[in-house]
Order: sequence, then C-alpha cells, then structure tokens
Amino acid sequence: MTLREVFGSGVQLCAVDASRSGNAARFVNHSCAPNLRVRIQRFGSMKPVPVLVAKRELRSGEEVTFDYFQDVTGDQATASATPCFCRAPNCRGFLPR
Repeated sequence: MTLREVFGSGVQLCAVDASRSGNAARFVNHSCAPNLRVRIQRFGSMKPVPVLVAKRELRSGEEVTFDYFQDVTGDQATASATPCFCRAPNCRGFLPR
C-alpha cells in the first residue's frame, strides 16, 4: 500500500508493506466499505508511522477493517488475482497488487 502525505504544495509517498513485519495493524482485514482509515503521523522524528483512525463510532465486538486500495497509486492501483471476500455492497471483487 502506498499512502500519499500532502503538505503545502508537495506530496510525499509512503510505502507500507506489512507482509513480513509490522505492528498489530498488519492483522487488520480489508473491506471495500471499511470502518477505519489509515493516516500518516510523525512522532518526534521524520519516520512516518501509519495509524488507524475510526471513520465512525465502532460497536463493541465489531470487526475493524480498512481499505487496502486507500490512496493506492501506480501499478498497485490495478486489482490483483487475489479475490476479495468482504461482501460489501460496493465490493471491487479483488485486492490491489
């Protein structure tokens, strides 16, 4: 996943790949209708830290999800052969590359 960080008139791209390591967020599933959004934060350094932010109030026990297509650019914007099973009304059918 590549996230765009906009500041002033510039745009910084931040690539996120948690396939081999990362924090607990790497276990959050995808949905085409997510209840979380990924934001880039910096905590006392220039190192970007992706954080998950609720898009609305969440119910106790509700599965948390984010859209793996959020801010996807370039070659990754193309759907892969990996099927999406989120069952959202707006499901794209496949995950991004």
